[in-house]
Amino acid sequence: MRTTVINAGVPGDGTKVFLEKAEEVLSLSEPPATVILSMGANDCINPHRRIPFAQFRKNFREICKMIPAKGFQLINIIPPVILFDEFVMKYPEMKDAVDDGLEELYLKYVDCVRAVTEEFEIPYLDLFKVFSSVSPLDRAESLTRNKQNCGAYDGIHPTPHGHILIGAMLYEKIKTLNYPQKTILCIGDSLTHGYPLAGMGTVEGDNYPSTLNRLFNEL
Repeated sequence: MRTTVINAGVPGDGTKVFLEKAEEVLSLSEPPATVILSMGANDCINPHRRIPFAQFRKNFREICKMIPAKGFQLINIIPPVILFDEFVMKYPEMKDAVDDGLEELYLKYVDCVRAVTEEFEIPYLDLFKVFSSVSPLDRAESLTRNKQNCGAYDGIHPTPHGHILIGAMLYEKIKTLNYPQKTILCIGDSLTHGYPLAGMGTVEGDNYPSTLNRLFNEL
C-alpha cells in the first residue's frame, strides 16, 4: 500500500489563522488518516501572528479537540528550542521583545502545548527536548540552523539532518501506534513547510514530510 503524505505547512501560520481555514485544510484528507500538527511558535514570536497567551491556549485546546472529533488520529509536535542570540540577528525587529522577556514567554507557550497535548492524551514528539539534548545550539553539529552550520544566522529552523530525525521519529511513532498509514496530513508552520530548505512545501525535499514519504514509500 502506498502512503500519501501531504505537506500542508505554511510559514508564519499560527492557531488563529489555522482555525479560520481548518475545514479547508482538513479537507485535503479523509478519515481514517493521521494528522501531524506543528503549531505554537508563531503565536508567541512572530510579530504578525502574536496573540495573548490566554487566547493561544483557548485556540490550541480547540484545535486539539476538533481534529480527533473529525475522525483523525492526531500526533502533536512540541515547538523546538530557539537560540535567541541568533534569532535576534536574523530578525532584528524582535530585539526589543527579546530584551523584554520573549525567551521566558516562549517557554510558557511551549509548556502550554505540552500540557494541553498531555491533557487530551495526544501522542507527541517533543522537539524542544530532543533538539536540546543533541548538542549546544550554537555548534556546527546542532540540529538547529545557525551561523556555524549554514553560514547564516537563524536559531530556530531545523537543519536537513534535523528534519531527517524528525521524520524518522514520527515514522516510528506512527508504526508503533498503528495509526493509519494510507494518508498522513502534515499541518503546521515553517517547520512543516521546510523553510528555507530545498523542496519547501513539498514531499520531495529536505523537510520532515519528505522524510516520511521516503520511509513509507521507498523502503
